[in-house]
Amino acid sequence: MQVVTSWTLGALLCSTACWGSSNKVLLCAEDDFYPYSAGQLGKPVGLTVELMRAAFIEAGLDVELKPEPYNRCLESVKRGKYVATFDTAKTPDRKADYRWSTRPLTHIRMLTWGPIGLPHKKVDYANLKGQRVGIAIGYEYPAELLNDASIIKVHSQSEATNLRNVAAGRLAFTLVDARVAQTLINKHDLASKVANYGEISTLPIYAVFSLTHPQGEEMLAEFERGWSKLRAKGGVKRIEDNWSTLDEAAVPQLRTEHLTARD
Repeated sequence: MQVVTSWTLGALLCSTACWGSSNKVLLCAEDDFYPYSAGQLGKPVGLTVELMRAAFIEAGLDVELKPEPYNRCLESVKRGKYVATFDTAKTPDRKADYRWSTRPLTHIRMLTWGPIGLPHKKVDYANLKGQRVGIAIGYEYPAELLNDASIIKVHSQSEATNLRNVAAGRLAFTLVDARVAQTLINKHDLASKVANYGEISTLPIYAVFSLTHPQGEEMLAEFERGWSKLRAKGGVKRIEDNWSTLDEAAVPQLRTEHLTARD
């Protein structure tokens, strides 16, 4: 990647709390959410990782992304350790904790996953009532699921665990993003044991910036400026298209099983 050397006045005045040792904007990137953001050999890779980096480069800035578990990223941004993190859904309990990007980075397509061979062609919230449905601790889920007391929510440490429990008959269903599920199904050899029963919800995911970091407000403005330029020149679509055609089996080093489930 070409190193950008044109800096804005705000970037030049940025304090050491904002920059890493190599003069880069310091962001926290989730280490276990492939193909959006995951750790590979200690470095973050993924669709939203590329989008964040590209937006800042369009603004004339470079970034350093530190891979950490999801909930740790969120907490560190709240405390001001990092300027920002991303892949966050705008849930009521988190809305007031951060500065949010105006536009979502992308959308998560939540599919309902169940055992092979059910008579249903599509499973919706009505079909989940009275059923044991796996949810991963720390993840965002649709309000229709979380607020329905008749749906039995079974908490686990990972989406991989939920899919394996569906395959083993310990859960009736789970909700997992289409891209993430395909990665986990391939990794854990579950293709003959679980099936998707249709899209149940779409969640926009955003970049979130710190309210306590001294450069949080400024870096959000820089990101927004870079994001607008990236969109205008077709860069957002180009990155999305590149990832939509990626052969996930060609990236064996990724940590795709959540041992601590975004915490």
